[in-house]
Amino acid sequence: NSNSNNNNNNNNYNYNNNQNVELTELCQEMYEQSGKCEKSVSGPYYPQTFACDYINDILPGIEKVYSSNSAARMTRGGPGLFFAWIFGLAAIGLLGYAFVLHKKVTDAGGSANPNLGDYNLS
Repeated sequence: NSNSNNNNNNNNYNYNNNQNVELTELCQEMYEQSGKCEKSVSGPYYPQTFACDYINDILPGIEKVYSSNSAARMTRGGPGLFFAWIFGLAAIGLLGYAFVLHKKVTDAGGSANPNLGDYNLS
């Protein structure tokens, strides 16, 4: 029995260890594929600078646009708020209509049969 428990523990350890290796490989691959700006990095390898323009010039501009408009969008509402209200009211209306149809079918003695040819729903 003790030998069986040790075997299960070893299997669990190996399973967890394999998952850790897979996670480490995934993180390493994501880091290798990510954009980097290593202008001031020195070492035995070639620094990657292909993303420096994007990181230093474009990203701050995008962040500035989104951060300045987010407060204004929340206070004004705008078309997004209008369509959210329309969607909500339409969903409530369709839910009510579905309830009325269900009530008519069940009051008329209907079953779960989708063939409603004998029932008058109006």
